[in-house]
Amino acid sequence: KLRDNDEVRHAFASEVKDLCEKFGLTVPVWTPKWAELPEEAHIPG
Repeated sequence: KLRDNDEVRHAFASEVKDLCEKFGLTVPVWTPKWAELPEEAHIPG
């Protein structure tokens, strides 16, 4: 495994952002809604 999942996510987000800018689009800001997630959805650690 050459990259961890966080690196893959950041690379994907960067690529999408660059493509959106190229075509005059914008990427909405994502903010997690932790308070709305059920307790079993939280992964400790």
